[in-house]
Amino acid sequence: MAKKNVEIGKATVAVSYEVERGKIKEFATALGDSNPVYFSREEARKQGYRDIIAAPTFGLPVKRWGSGVSDYGEYCKMLDIDPQMVVHGEQEFLYFGEINPGDVLTGQEYLTDLIEKDTMYLLVCETKFYNQDGAHVLTSRFTQIERKRKGVS
Repeated sequence: MAKKNVEIGKATVAVSYEVERGKIKEFATALGDSNPVYFSREEARKQGYRDIIAAPTFGLPVKRWGSGVSDYGEYCKMLDIDPQMVVHGEQEFLYFGEINPGDVLTGQEYLTDLIEKDTMYLLVCETKFYNQDGAHVLTSRFTQIERKRKGVS
């Protein structure tokens, strides 16, 4: 079997994103989630938040919008994976603080694990997001599964 030309610890995409009030609302709407803490500052404050908050899976578009990498093929080259053979595996978001409008989130994604199985590779990537005050507010982990092409060694 061919080995991957990538090592655990490899930095992939850097992220910088200023959170917009409209994007928080737009994302919640796209999810079909009408929780008022995503739309109303007053309601969010009543529930103990500073302002409206981002929905739990908001880290996914933050990475997409904030990385500057709009071509998935380019991203796949960074990880030495064939985009035609990739499926999404698992996604996990760990929150350590609020994400509010006006926050500036920065982070760096790294390959944290690479597992080879008979018919596939599992690539685990992690991004730690920090706000403008340097507080760690979110860790996003996801697994991409690259199926091996038959007959390729």
